[in-house]
Amino acid sequence: MKKRFIFSIILLCVLVSVAISGCTGDETTDPPVTPPATDDKPPPPPPPDEPPPPPDGMVLIPAGEFEMGSEDEDADVNEQPIHTVYVDAFYMDEHEVTNLDYKRFVLANPQWQKDRIPGALHDGNYLHHWNGNNYPAGKANHPVTDVSWYGAMAYAAWAEKRLPTEAEWEKAARGGRAGLKYPWGNTISSVNANYSPHVGDTTVVGSYAANDYGLYDMCGNVWEWCLDAYDGNFYFSSPGRNPLSDVNTLSNLDLITSDFTNVKSVRVSRGGGWSNGAQGGRVANRGKFAPTRPSPAVGFRCARAVSP
Repeated sequence: MKKRFIFSIILLCVLVSVAISGCTGDETTDPPVTPPATDDKPPPPPPPDEPPPPPDGMVLIPAGEFEMGSEDEDADVNEQPIHTVYVDAFYMDEHEVTNLDYKRFVLANPQWQKDRIPGALHDGNYLHHWNGNNYPAGKANHPVTDVSWYGAMAYAAWAEKRLPTEAEWEKAARGGRAGLKYPWGNTISSVNANYSPHVGDTTVVGSYAANDYGLYDMCGNVWEWCLDAYDGNFYFSSPGRNPLSDVNTLSNLDLITSDFTNVKSVRVSRGGGWSNGAQGGRVANRGKFAPTRPSPAVGFRCARAVSP
């Protein structure tokens, strides 16, 4: 009896040992599953210093310094002294705003139509050559003229753009070249631009060669409204970065654009027009008009900041 009990104990120990050995033996696990590569991943974002592609109809004007003003024999005192200006990168319209462009604007914004614009925002000649909401026949792609500075500002806001500052305009007109009278060099002819006494009227935008930035009609065709108030002595005190005469810095742009209909000061115009001689089309030449004054030789183009 005692032998049978001992034998049972030994057998039980053997069974337990086998069971434990089976539970604690080497175990294997499946390797982690790596998902297969796919081609559906979004492209990486552009490098932080590389601006996004320009909007349709606009070109990128790169950031950088340029020499603003002129001291050559044709220069007026208001173009002096030559001073170094740094301008942040921005976009600018390839062409001047056309009659067709402006018609779309007034149809979408009836308060800016010829017969509805408030009298305080023009001198009576706003869209003088239009018949109601219709521009002159055959001039859809000519630059719009007879638009006051207020009308240009309103169009720019509607297009989610703005007018260029005077410094931006000159940098863009120079096309990356330094010390030249015109966007292409120091001489001018009727092959280069539309100026008096050759055509006697506006021409289709883009009728002449673009400058090195890809901008058309930066000399001649029509004067172009700028954002700044005109100050003949501004170059003596102009800040070195993004100058804007009204508020002295582009960072305060909202001070002008948020309440532009209450602006009263004379505004800058640039580029010369079809009714002006070659002198008017020099890249450093500074013009001026009352903001209420439309003219058959004054139009505009728009700009937009690269970074909001």
